[in-house]
Amino acid sequence: MILKRLELSGFKSFAKKSVLEFATPITAIVGPNGSGKSNIVEAFRFVLGEQSVKSMRGKRTDDLIFNGSKSTGRLNRARVAVVFDNKKRVFNADFDEISIAREIHRDSSNLYFINDTRVRLKDIVELLSAAHIGTSAHHIIAQGEADRILAARSTERKEMIEDALGLRIYHFKIAESERKLVKTQENMAQVRAIREELAPRLNFLKKQMKKLERAHDLKKELAALCQEYFAIENAFIRGEKERIDIERRKIEDERARLDREIAELKKGIEAGGERERNGELVELSQELSRVRREKEELSREMGRLEGIIQYESRREAVLSSEKEGDTIPRAHVEEIRRKLQGFVDKALGTNDLFMMKEFLERIRDLIYNLARSKGSEKKEVIEASDSFDMEKTNAELRARRDDLERKRTEEEELRELFSAAERRIREEEHSIREGERLLFEKMTERKSAEAAFDALHMRAENMKRAETSFEDNLREAAVLGGKEAIAFRNPEDVAEDFLREPRSEQDARAKNIERIKIKIEEFGAGGGDDIIKEYEDAKERDAFLEREIGDLEKSAETLGKLLRDLSEKLASEFENGLANINKEFQHFFEIMFGGGTARLLIVKELKRKRGDMELPEEDEVIREETGLSVEINHPRKRIRGLEALSGGERTLTSLALLFAVSQVHPPPFLVLDETDAALDETNSAKYGDMLQTLAKRSELIIITHNRETMARAGVLFGITMGQDAISKILSIRLGEAEEIAE
Repeated sequence: MILKRLELSGFKSFAKKSVLEFATPITAIVGPNGSGKSNIVEAFRFVLGEQSVKSMRGKRTDDLIFNGSKSTGRLNRARVAVVFDNKKRVFNADFDEISIAREIHRDSSNLYFINDTRVRLKDIVELLSAAHIGTSAHHIIAQGEADRILAARSTERKEMIEDALGLRIYHFKIAESERKLVKTQENMAQVRAIREELAPRLNFLKKQMKKLERAHDLKKELAALCQEYFAIENAFIRGEKERIDIERRKIEDERARLDREIAELKKGIEAGGERERNGELVELSQELSRVRREKEELSREMGRLEGIIQYESRREAVLSSEKEGDTIPRAHVEEIRRKLQGFVDKALGTNDLFMMKEFLERIRDLIYNLARSKGSEKKEVIEASDSFDMEKTNAELRARRDDLERKRTEEEELRELFSAAERRIREEEHSIREGERLLFEKMTERKSAEAAFDALHMRAENMKRAETSFEDNLREAAVLGGKEAIAFRNPEDVAEDFLREPRSEQDARAKNIERIKIKIEEFGAGGGDDIIKEYEDAKERDAFLEREIGDLEKSAETLGKLLRDLSEKLASEFENGLANINKEFQHFFEIMFGGGTARLLIVKELKRKRGDMELPEEDEVIREETGLSVEINHPRKRIRGLEALSGGERTLTSLALLFAVSQVHPPPFLVLDETDAALDETNSAKYGDMLQTLAKRSELIIITHNRETMARAGVLFGITMGQDAISKILSIRLGEAEEIAE
């Protein structure tokens, strides 16, 4: 037996906990009207997940909870549990016993449990569907609903048959798949909308990335150019500074040499220059003029002396003798000549202009003394000629002539000394002029050296500016081109060809670098990291959305395929099940009516749907739905439709159809609530025979007042109700009762 027991607590009239044990194939529940027999049928509906309170003879959930009586207060909770034997794994659960319970409270809370574990209604429906158990009337037929399957609309009848065939699970899966498909399509629409909203920003970022990529390429180009440019520029600056230092030392040495030479020249010229400033050169010139005048006077005096000598010679014949007078001693003249000669030699040896001046003055004094001595001598001669006789006079004159001859010789010697002194003075003047010329040349060279030093200083300043510009360019290149841009070679590694090339080549490199820098700045080198990060985020998000769309499309495709497969499988199993039901329906119909035909036919219906709001007629949705119609042919009379059947005939037809359905996919149990009430004794016997046939494959719980039906039961449960309005259960086994009776 699969159905083991039913437990009720607080459900409708069963205020106290009541248990119905099902141990036989057919269990009959009997009792007076109003005792609560039908509440057991509704308890089965309730615990199996029925959501319609109206189908359980109530208006609100509170109506299903014991509402109290005069002697007993009302309860706040109702609980129903049904227990199944699952040793044969009828249910898809790894338990030997399955307990399904439902509990409601007056606060409208609704709880479901499987083996005391709280679950969802969906979980219970799926568990029961696998065992062909549901809330439909094919295995739970309430009082007065025996012919409900006949009175139902074709679509409802189809749902009942599908439920009986165990196809309800497909409808759940189809509905769930449709919900998932709709949700997936909504998600796809949302994702596409988000992606479309992201697209303009992503396109903008793509353009920015292209600029950044171009800037990146330019940075690489800039780095290569900067490496070459900075290596050459660094080597040039270093070499130029070294050359400037060498030239500076050379010019400084040249200036020092020129300063020494100029100082020496100035020192030699300063003496003559100082004398010139003091008027000594003018005075010396005047002295020379004066000496020349004295020489002329001396020459004239010598002429007079010669005249005297000639005169004396002419008088020599007259004068026989001369009286020797006083003459200048020769020793004195020799001494004067010796002194003059020594002085001249000294003056000429020292090249001293002052000594020359003194020499000229000495000559002047000597000449003056000579003239004075000659004048006195002449006077003495005249006086002698007047005083003495002619011979003496002639003798004296001859002596005087000899002296004059000596004096003339001395004059010639003095004249030569004067000429030598004059030449020496001219040479000294030439030497001074030559010194001044050399000084001018040296001063000119000094100015040239100073100009070269100034030019070198300008070059040094230019190198400082170039070095500062070099550092600035390094920092700017590091910002725009990165570390690679300033990773240039050492000066020693720079090829000589680059160092010997014209500076115009390096200037061209600098212009090219500046051009690339401007392009990099135009492409937006600054803030590139933020753009790259934003682009990567946007790209990743777009790729994620694209993957999401792809996944959703695959999911939608999978769901569509699943829906098609489920629909095809549902249709296939429904057709096969319907064929089997028609076979059994025909069999039971013949038993019930002694012949005739009965079958279920598939029909198509057009259904108008407006949804939750009033729509214009042109906006109505027309949908084609599939249903089932019942077609019967009575063996003894002609019936055009089900409406022409009597109450008993409708009951028999309904039971034949229900029993046929149950034989295709037998449920674990069938609950029949007074389905035999309209049968007479003959049909009741047939009904009882069918129950025994059905009991071979399903447990039967029958609520009846029919004795024939009671006789077919193995256990009778009696339901009574006292003054407290609480249903109570009494049970008896008919087999045991028969043994006791015997």
